[in-house]
Amino acid sequence: NSIGAQSLRRAVLDASAADVSAATSSLDVNGIMWLEHINLVVSSRPIAEKFYMDFLGFAKDKSPSFHVNLGQQQLHLAENGDPAQVVTGSIGLAVPSLTTIRERMEEAVKSFD
Repeated sequence: NSIGAQSLRRAVLDASAADVSAATSSLDVNGIMWLEHINLVVSSRPIAEKFYMDFLGFAKDKSPSFHVNLGQQQLHLAENGDPAQVVTGSIGLAVPSLTTIRERMEEAVKSFD
């Protein structure tokens, strides 16, 4: 279940209207659990598929586009050759089983060599 698009929109609008100094101005709202999607540029589709689907456990979206899903969250991936997009900051993921990810680690490292 998600909080819904209208609730998310209201939370972001409320956060952006808050009276905060320019130095600390942010749309960082505690408790937002639904991002919907992120667009990322990858250098290699086969490597991205191994990483996101085989290693992290994302599911391929049913659309013909290069999208992968983790629950209701979606990554819109675009292959653009080198260099891949570098995200300055961090993107956190909540996965169903961190133990499963750890168990896949050794095999994943071998496949990315």
